[in-house]
Formats: sequence, C-alpha cells, structure tokens
Amino acid sequence: MKNWLKIALVAVLILFAVSGILLFNWTNSVYESTIPLSRYSDDIHYRVEDHEVTTFNPLEPNKTGIIFYHGGGVAHDAYAYIGEGLARQGYTVYFPDMPLSLAVLNPNVAERIIGDNAQINKWVISGHSLGGAMASAFTADQEDLIDGIMLLAAYPPDNGSLKDVDIPQLAIFGERDGLVTKDKREAGVKLLSDNASVILLQGGNHAQFGHYGFQSGDLDADISADMQRDIVIKEFLHFLSQFQ
Repeated sequence: MKNWLKIALVAVLILFAVSGILLFNWTNSVYESTIPLSRYSDDIHYRVEDHEVTTFNPLEPNKTGIIFYHGGGVAHDAYAYIGEGLARQGYTVYFPDMPLSLAVLNPNVAERIIGDNAQINKWVISGHSLGGAMASAFTADQEDLIDGIMLLAAYPPDNGSLKDVDIPQLAIFGERDGLVTKDKREAGVKLLSDNASVILLQGGNHAQFGHYGFQSGDLDADISADMQRDIVIKEFLHFLSQFQ
C-alpha cells in the first residue's frame, strides 16, 4: 500500500474516532427532564402518546394544535409540564424529539406533523431558546402553514425574520436569563413584527421555562420553577384564545 493511501486511511480512522467521541460526549451531556414522562400518564383530561413525537391528546379537543421545538441540548419531554397545562384546556400539543436534541437538525418537522393531522385547522408553533429560533425560521419560510407563534427565551435568526409575517406573535423572556441577555433580547425583538406581544417575566431565568434543572451560564431565578411555568401557561392560554 502506498504511503499516501496509508496516511489517508489513518486520517479517516482518526476522524471517525474523534467524531464518535464528540457524539458520545454530546449525547451524554443532554439536559434530561427532572420529571419523568410517566408523571403525565393518561388522566380524565388527556391521553399521552410517547413515540417519535410525544403528543398530549385532549379527550375533548378543540381545533388548535401546538407544535413545540425544545431547546438545544435539552430533552424534548422537559417541557411536558406546559403540554399538560395546555392539553387540560383542549389544545393538542406535539413535542417532536429532535436528532441529538438539536432543532437545527430537523427544523421542518412541523410540516410533517401538520400534514399528518388534518383534524387540526389552526396551527401555532412554539419553542424554547434554539428551538424557538428554529420555529421562527420555519414560520418565516412556511408562513402559510402557521397561524401564530409563541417563543420562550427566543427570537428569530437574522435569516428568519418575522418582521413582515402577518400572524399573531408572542415572545416571553426571563428577566434573570443569563443566556439571552438584555442586549440579545432587545436586538432579537426587532426581528418580530411591530404588533408582537413581548413579555419580560420578572424573576424568571432561562432554564425554568422547562424542567431540566440548572443550565450552565444561566442566573439564579427569583421565582420558583412552578411559578414561572404556570405564568407561561397562563400567557399561552390568553394568546391562544384568539384562535377559538
């Protein structure tokens, strides 16, 4: 075997080894839900289907569906608390499990969910952090499919501005968010429409929009995690009422 071929083969093997190590480290550093999904087992209000897309199905559903993109490096079921709160009020909530827990690797999954659920006639997309950015990008690209968007600690990417997208928009930020700083927040909301509702949740931080524990780089919240998520559910329900 020629020397250059041996060198190329060794280089490829090293590349595969390094990629495998990085992938292993990444998959083992995902923030898992601190509340098992079994906690949200079927009850008198809804049924839970836990497949590739975890779905909260109300027993008496309305015609509005919510698709939620989870934060980067966070398990998709770490937002089930919000799903339960919405399902109890008749909203069907879909939580797609993104590859490697990164919505950027499957940003168009909402299109398939919408196509598979013809019983829904109004679609609202939502997301936390990176998931919210990818939900915004999907909406900017497929605005004819989406009737509204709800963001948590998130704003559109530069190439996915919602400035001229004529749908209801809601963005909720935590005042104690150590990752989405004031400067980032103020720059990000400029990519929303002029009619967007923007809420600064006093005492809230970044991680407590889900239930996965403290996140590196975040600040300590001044309110409890349950209180922060309950406020989110209340604001979401208020926003969603316009689609009924």
